[in-house]
Amino acid sequence: MQIRIFLTKTECNRKTLMKFSTFAKAIEKCDAVLKPHELHIYQILTRTDNSILDNTLHSFVGIAAVQIGLVDLLTSVGILPDYIIGYSVGELGCAYADGSLTLEETILAAYSLGISVTEAKIPHYSVAVVGLGYKDLINICPNDIDVVCHNGPESSTITGSAESLKAFVEKLQANEIFAKVVSEKRIPYHSRYMASAKSTLLANLRKVIPVAKHRSYKWLSTSVPRNEWSSAQFSSAEYLTNNLLKPIFFEETTNLIPNNAISIEITPHSQVEEISKKLLQKTVIALTQKDHKDNVKVFLEGLGKLYNGGLQLDLAKLYSPVEYPVSRGTPMISPLIRWEHSDDWFTMDFNNQEQLASGERIITVTYATEEFKYIKGHVVDGRNLFPGTGYLCLVWETLGMTINKLYSDRSVVMENIKFSRATTIPNEGKVKMVVMIQKGSGKFEVIEGSAVVVTGKIYLVETNLSKEKIPTDVIKRNFKNEEEELNEKDIYKELKLRGYQYSGLFRNENH
Repeated sequence: MQIRIFLTKTECNRKTLMKFSTFAKAIEKCDAVLKPHELHIYQILTRTDNSILDNTLHSFVGIAAVQIGLVDLLTSVGILPDYIIGYSVGELGCAYADGSLTLEETILAAYSLGISVTEAKIPHYSVAVVGLGYKDLINICPNDIDVVCHNGPESSTITGSAESLKAFVEKLQANEIFAKVVSEKRIPYHSRYMASAKSTLLANLRKVIPVAKHRSYKWLSTSVPRNEWSSAQFSSAEYLTNNLLKPIFFEETTNLIPNNAISIEITPHSQVEEISKKLLQKTVIALTQKDHKDNVKVFLEGLGKLYNGGLQLDLAKLYSPVEYPVSRGTPMISPLIRWEHSDDWFTMDFNNQEQLASGERIITVTYATEEFKYIKGHVVDGRNLFPGTGYLCLVWETLGMTINKLYSDRSVVMENIKFSRATTIPNEGKVKMVVMIQKGSGKFEVIEGSAVVVTGKIYLVETNLSKEKIPTDVIKRNFKNEEEELNEKDIYKELKLRGYQYSGLFRNENH
């Protein structure tokens, strides 16, 4: 099993996460770093009015601070990723998780990005999502529209002028291709229209990252094509500048993730989760949700899913250490724990099987019992009949009871089976059957009312079970080299034409 972390823009209910001391300490450190720049991270993160994040600078530092806090939280409980992938400015969080940027460098880099974009005064453009992959979309895009995010084989994000983008979206919709404008006024990150900010970005980032460190193998780049990774080995001002100017190669990078990976998504509202599930067919776990009233609950539920996935977590590190002995007024924890009964789960029934002193057993058959409910779907020529193999199963069960063993754990052979008559099961009422097995000879009878229904012989097979099976060459000879494939619909159609009108639980073929 391998763990990979997605980081992208993270705008969740930040205040509730302050309950975790590790998260609160990380935010406190970020606040101390930003104070000389007259920014108060607590005010940005705890205001209930999310309009504060419409400010580009506030958005950048807020996103970076939450990512730093969440990475510290995961590290504290023992979650160390095998791979890290950043989506858009999530690569700044990757640099921190990778260890190639310190907390101070990360939050100041976010500040520099925000200041640079603000000072560049870049015109706003429209943004849309399209239900086509980059390879299908690039050849039909107008010249003034850029594909800025390669989300997956059936998902891309594009940006361009409002008029051109609207016309292109309408054209795609007319051809029954999913397309939707998500914003008509947004900074065109990851497009050619960001070029005017390049020099400002580079200059400001070089001030806070004077010495670039190597990126580890864990950090898989989404802002540099894979064939150019050798030229992007450092977590540098140049790398982070390129991140805002170039497209996001998310699809290409996530194709490198192995099948047994568990993905931890640090995003506002699971925006990568659906893309990842379709693209990767792997486990994706989100730790935050935008506008959720209690992101502590969301985070803890995420940790629970990680535990179910096989990770061992040191949950005690989430909380301050407890000093013993505790004071006399400390409340008990047991009243706070309640069973969750909102879901129903199937459980195994391990009731003791009845043991028969004699070889006779009386069975009551009715639709009302769970054991025989399936029979309602066994209709032959318009009559609801007890299945032929059902009689044999009753005999098998009865034999198991006589030897006080679970019948399904014992192999048996039945010989000279003769079906004398059928048994109709009424919609209401009951049918009683008697199964009798002679102890010495193994001969059996199934009786309904006063009439014999089935007779035969049954005995246990303890050794040489293979000798009792039909040789495979006999089966192959009967095929006469004819090959025919039938799906579920074809099989039940053939049976219906022959009078077998199976339905409900009795329709067990689903291939």
